Amino acid sequence: AAAGEGGGGALPPCARAALWRRYLHFLVASLPSPSLRVEATARGVRCCAADAHLWVARLRALEEAAAPAEEVRAAFEAALGAPLAPPPADPADPADKSPPPSGGHACDHLWLLHSYSHF
Repeated sequence: AAAGEGGGGALPPCARAALWRRYLHFLVASLPSPSLRVEATARGVRCCAADAHLWVARLRALEEAAAPAEEVRAAFEAALGAPLAPPPADPADPADKSPPPSGGHACDHLWLLHSYSHF
């Protein structure tokens, strides 16, 4: 197999945006710790920078943790500069069927702007 092809084309766990979204949902439902969500969303957007859902979760986590406005603004600007695109399909994860919020690419940037335009 060529480099990067191992595992039948499956994405590594850290690169699965759907897995990060499920993990964040678990944290919100089970562990009411805003600081933990801030840390988890930072890791999520670092691993899956193209997923608009994770960026919105990051911004919400920062707000819930009462992060300084400068930190929220920096995350918002990083999200707008991210290469938002539909996440790659993960054939190893049958639950990974969620579409991007509005079709990917520019539409995801518009969705992000609409969600957090007050920054």
